[in-house]
Amino acid sequence: MARDISEGYTSLNRAGLKKYTVGDLKTIKANLETVLREIRSEQLDLDDQQAIKNKNMRMSRINQTMIVINSYAKRRRLPI
Repeated sequence: MARDISEGYTSLNRAGLKKYTVGDLKTIKANLETVLREIRSEQLDLDDQQAIKNKNMRMSRINQTMIVINSYAKRRRLPI
């Protein structure tokens, strides 16, 4: 799921997060952090602007999803 989010195939919003338990949200967040770490470790040629743009977009999608999960948990007072 984390890879699908990074590639833009799926996204999570507050309405979609209602069906997940606290344990599921922790697992999703851990997987997102793992994929984000993998994306950051990719070495790209500095001349390949399209590859850099794609890498930044994937990181942006993951960061945005983690912000949505954190705000959802904070609003619901869930221990994440």
